[in-house]
Amino acid sequence: MNIARTATAAVLATAGLAAGLPGVAHAQAGDNSVRITVVNDSSWDFSRTRYRVTEGGWDTRPFDAIEANSSDWFQTVSDEDGGGTAGNITFKTANGGQFTITWSNPVDSPNVFSCDTSSRLSCDQDIIDNSSTAEVTFTIG
Repeated sequence: MNIARTATAAVLATAGLAAGLPGVAHAQAGDNSVRITVVNDSSWDFSRTRYRVTEGGWDTRPFDAIEANSSDWFQTVSDEDGGGTAGNITFKTANGGQFTITWSNPVDSPNVFSCDTSSRLSCDQDIIDNSSTAEVTFTIG
């Protein structure tokens, strides 16, 4: 009788693990995300010149332009491979200014956010949430 219980328990445990019930946790699509808000604190409109996701994918794509004294936000997320998310975006102004925002929210490594501007612009970064679901605001003036 004990042998039958042991065998039944082993079969049920194996079936449960095969079905994905309690077992090792795996990263899922969207576990890592980055939401970026760009605040245009200048008197110039920003025109997007390029944008790309180098890891993961777009959840919400950015606008083509951000008018003076307004803002826009966009978001990238990890894909079905359960990796992180990363990318960059570049904007320019009619007066020759330009800035590039780069982000990386990898699995099991620190997040990295940067903003490189031309001499005509400045950039302030405010990290609101630095977790796997990061949120950052870049104010460009």
